[in-house]
Amino acid sequence: MERSIQIMNNSFHSVEIYWVSPVTGTKILQSTPNLRHGKSLTLNSHVGHIFEVREIPDKKTGACKGESDVCRVDHFTVNDNVNQSSKSYLYSCYSLECV
Repeated sequence: MERSIQIMNNSFHSVEIYWVSPVTGTKILQSTPNLRHGKSLTLNSHVGHIFEVREIPDKKTGACKGESDVCRVDHFTVNDNVNQSSKSYLYSCYSLECV
């Protein structure tokens, strides 16, 4: 089932959004350029698609906000709920809505 999704970045950091191939596991960058804080990305997707959200290191310090300055990574799966919303437990910073 086709679904349009909107990803909003509320992290105060730039992130990258990747689609993860269900066959090969290859990650294909969807957010070009990076998705900055306060910006959103709308994608056409399908139920069952998996996406990866990766924090981008700070340009000045090269550090991320994860433990020991490691960049955080999270995943979400598009489902068939028309009211799907998802918040990352690693980030608590991005939101997902079906539009």
